[in-house]
Amino acid sequence: MYKKIKTNDGSYTLYNSKFDENYHSISGAVQESYHKFIFPCKILFSKQKISILDIGFGLGLNCFCTLFYISKISTEKKKVIFYSFENDIDLFNNLNEELYLNNDKNDNFDLSFIEFFLSKLKNKLNDINIKNNINDDENSFYIEYSYQNIDVKHYFFIGDVRKFNFENLNYDICYHDPFSFHNNLELWTYDFLKKIIKNLNFFFLTYSFSLPFLNSVNNLKLDLFEIDPIGRKTPSILAIKKSNFLNCFKFNLSVYKPLNDIYYKYLKSKSAICYFDKKFDLNNDQIKENRVELVSNSNLESLSKIKKTCKLSPK
Repeated sequence: MYKKIKTNDGSYTLYNSKFDENYHSISGAVQESYHKFIFPCKILFSKQKISILDIGFGLGLNCFCTLFYISKISTEKKKVIFYSFENDIDLFNNLNEELYLNNDKNDNFDLSFIEFFLSKLKNKLNDINIKNNINDDENSFYIEYSYQNIDVKHYFFIGDVRKFNFENLNYDICYHDPFSFHNNLELWTYDFLKKIIKNLNFFFLTYSFSLPFLNSVNNLKLDLFEIDPIGRKTPSILAIKKSNFLNCFKFNLSVYKPLNDIYYKYLKSKSAICYFDKKFDLNNDQIKENRVELVSNSNLESLSKIKKTCKLSPK
């Protein structure tokens, strides 16, 4: 089910045969984590206490690199809370030190900590019974650990994240890093995005640049910013709850690149119609089929027609 893949920055990822996808970009697994998720959050890492929703724990690189980065930019005592969701318990059994070996050549990676973390995680898993049902309390657990100046409480939830009640969670940042639209559409619907953004304080980050996704987040009243592409042609996205952010931080958002105005015109096309899963009970194919009907019945213009009247220009 899993195959070890070496990426261009020397770090490794895994190929998942069920989803027919790698967990990270071939351009560089560690590089991708820092560029798309960690670096844009630098201002938030100035907080003494930081909470992060981690959708798609995978190999854990987003969490690990967060800790490595915070420890490099601050010597103050910090507290980090991770809420990590992972649907595949078998993945944990395939995480081992060899997956992270080449990362030790990277100044932004600490292999000794990974070895410590994996040992702590597996000891915890040996003590509990996981059944892949996120509604079962047995399928949520936490571990506590420290990394340099950072105390960490790390919660894990195993199963279908759509079924989880987020009402009691509150988080400063969301790393939205599931598999792609093509294979994991359940986690890209308007309804699911609305659910996880409701209790978000500040930043939502993801690699996707698809029009239905952009339309969903735009409809949820977040301000959209582009993260320069790495390993592909299209940017990644930083979405900000602007009023919340500006009330808490004296920071000039001009350092971020706003989404090009042309894309807001594209969002008025049929191609930008959102995907829906109101009861969180549809599978990938059913969600696609429902949208096909919405598109066919829509009076919106086609994307190609809108593009003929628009010219994409840099900001």
